[in-house]
Amino acid sequence: MTVNKNVAQREATWKLELAFQEDTTELHSVAYAPDGLCVISSSGSIGGINNAVQVWNAKSGELLVTLKGHYRVVNSAAYSPDGSSIVTASRDRTVRVFDAESGHQRPILELPDYVNSASYSPDGH
Repeated sequence: MTVNKNVAQREATWKLELAFQEDTTELHSVAYAPDGLCVISSSGSIGGINNAVQVWNAKSGELLVTLKGHYRVVNSAAYSPDGSSIVTASRDRTVRVFDAESGHQRPILELPDYVNSASYSPDGH
């Protein structure tokens, strides 16, 4: 049982690695969901067209959803502690929050300069 589980985990990791390699944009951050079931990756390149966050199934390596809205590089993405939302930071001078399940974008925070990183506090704020 342990051998099969390890092989399945390794195959999923390879699928994610291949997906990241096939993406023609730069990969900026990767984070696991608190429950370990999903992985998010933020990407983009200056002048690129794929400035987005991808949500992947951590077990199978399948792309589940792409969170769109940023028009410049997405520097970071992080899950809330309860896994219900994803916060993103971008060179487009915005911080965006998405519902982790539906991908629905919540109100946008616009800032005077580009944003390198965003995260949640342990209590979810």
